[in-house]
Amino acid sequence: MVDEIGQNPRHVSRPKVFPNNRDLQLDPAERPWARWEGGTLSESGVDLWRVRSTGHALDLVGATRWSYHLPLRGSMALTFGRREETVDTGYGSILGTRQRRTHVRPARDGIYDGFVLLVDPHRAGLTTGSAGHGETGLVTPRDRGALVSYLRFLAAELHSPASALHEPAAQRAAGALLIELYMDAFSTARSERTDETDIGAARVRRAQDVMRARYSEPLTIQDVARDLGVSARALQAAFATHVGHSPRQALNSLRLDAAHEAFLSAGPEDTVTQIALACGFAHLGRFARAYSDRFGEAPSATLARLRTTQSRPQ
Repeated sequence: MVDEIGQNPRHVSRPKVFPNNRDLQLDPAERPWARWEGGTLSESGVDLWRVRSTGHALDLVGATRWSYHLPLRGSMALTFGRREETVDTGYGSILGTRQRRTHVRPARDGIYDGFVLLVDPHRAGLTTGSAGHGETGLVTPRDRGALVSYLRFLAAELHSPASALHEPAAQRAAGALLIELYMDAFSTARSERTDETDIGAARVRRAQDVMRARYSEPLTIQDVARDLGVSARALQAAFATHVGHSPRQALNSLRLDAAHEAFLSAGPEDTVTQIALACGFAHLGRFARAYSDRFGEAPSATLARLRTTQSRPQ
């Protein structure tokens, strides 16, 4: 979906990406314009948009979604009542539903460019209380980490008509991973210290059972924690204590084993992409690297080797 605005007078209508905005204005420029390109990842409760503009401001009221904004070029000024936060290039801002004014400012070349990630907490199975989104305008550290890398990957993939990520199942998996990375960024930005007690080895085993039963779904660690009735942070701490690695690593390990087993029984029409997506992987590049690290060869090499073996006369 593409939404473009560029007309005079500079007071313009609301873009589809922010239906709750009360007012939108383009900055003075020789030819002012703004462009939003993106849309909803199928049934995930997540929207991903790429925003480019000569500069614009909007007042948001009645918002129902949480958001993450990352200026790639230019900056943002966020105003909450009398308080203002500036978000420079490379820093993300995590926003709740509180009324605010957002003003994106172009870089020296006259263009603003950035990502907007929107999360519908109800459709994503999250609760406002557990996320602590009363804190609005939380600026993350300058980030070149997992969330930013995945946003760039998705933007490139979804721009390609041939990408497997146009499939609804792949988009649901991508949406689940984005929610998890978003929540990780939120926790990191707040620098929270948990004082929750150890949930124990028994619940870690229950978590592993949930993962084994649901690894092929767009499953998040928040989903697993919710099934167990504990917080995601408590689950993370318990895995570190009793297993020595994170719940995410445990889930990825199960998915890698499942993919390897699927290659062993793959039919002539099965592909690496189909098998990876069926096993719950949303990032094909990371799947290939993780598989190679685990099994000592690329997934395509495993599939080709097994098919060569199966085709030999007995």
